[in-house]
Amino acid sequence: MKIRYTRPAFRQLDAILAYVEARSPQGAGNLLDRIDGALALVAEQPGIGRVTSRPGFRRIVLNPYPYAILYRPSGVELVVHSIRHTSRRPRS
Repeated sequence: MKIRYTRPAFRQLDAILAYVEARSPQGAGNLLDRIDGALALVAEQPGIGRVTSRPGFRRIVLNPYPYAILYRPSGVELVVHSIRHTSRRPRS
């Protein structure tokens, strides 16, 4: 299954990695590896994430990192809609 990021999700990922890299380049690499691994697992098993209140959307948390990925599986691709720090309040 192909993985596609929306523009906001890609900007969020870029900002997260820039923030972490400024403090720990190795940490940013580890976080990116964790994100890639989690998305590869989700691409193989799209129903693995927790169901959200938004129809068709699922959420997976990147333990031990405090980030969550909101995604929506469709027939041929997995669309990543956001990557957020878990302590941030979601937008309404």
